[in-house]
Amino acid sequence: MLAETAVAGICNVQSWYYPYRSAYGAPRTDTRNIPLQKTTLSDDDTRLSVVLPDGALVPGRVYALMLGSQIRGAAGESMATREAFYTLNRLK
Repeated sequence: MLAETAVAGICNVQSWYYPYRSAYGAPRTDTRNIPLQKTTLSDDDTRLSVVLPDGALVPGRVYALMLGSQIRGAAGESMATREAFYTLNRLK
């Protein structure tokens, strides 16, 4: 079982946005590392909850959650993917 402090050290969140323009494609703009306010690992080590600071989520930005190679399955196997991406369009 990974300690929660160890999980916080191998979990990284970044955000950026793509400016609108008439040509196809755009560069990543204003890349930011988002500090983790809190991480919680479930008792059975199958779920990781991440809390970001107030104001860290901004509409129009892409968010990436990246996990280090130290996180493995119960049998020691590598994860199929270590990255998750989300474009935040609106906050309620």
